[in-house]
Amino acid sequence: MKKILCCIFLLINFAAGACEKHDKLAKNIHIKDVWARQSFGQSKNSAIYMTIENTGDMDYIIAAHTEIANMCELHKTVIEQGISQMVHINRLALPKGVKVKLKPKGLHVMVMGLKKSLKPGDNFKITLTFEKAGKITLNVPVKKMRD
Repeated sequence: MKKILCCIFLLINFAAGACEKHDKLAKNIHIKDVWARQSFGQSKNSAIYMTIENTGDMDYIIAAHTEIANMCELHKTVIEQGISQMVHINRLALPKGVKVKLKPKGLHVMVMGLKKSLKPGDNFKITLTFEKAGKITLNVPVKKMRD
């Protein structure tokens, strides 16, 4: 019985240490100016924008999730032969000391398969998963599309 209790104690301490490490790393990630564009008509898609600064070592966004849609992906906009396209990217690099802007016609989090229309004034949550910093959940206000 002592061995079992000892193992449980060690697992709890290991898990707590892992969480503490992610908490410390998450403090290096500073996110501001978060917003999503409203959806239009029958469109089941939207995009989320923000500015991210990493004050720690190199990190990456590796996933995004929200309950309001069937799928979230990191995208970048590319122009080929005068045609603008969105391209899925597997991860987004966040170098130390660099502000990475997710903005219209650039990098963004694409939200697809919306379960309801997004109107200005709405809010929802998104969770970003970082390779080192772990998960950070954000409140996302919905705004009118702006340039």
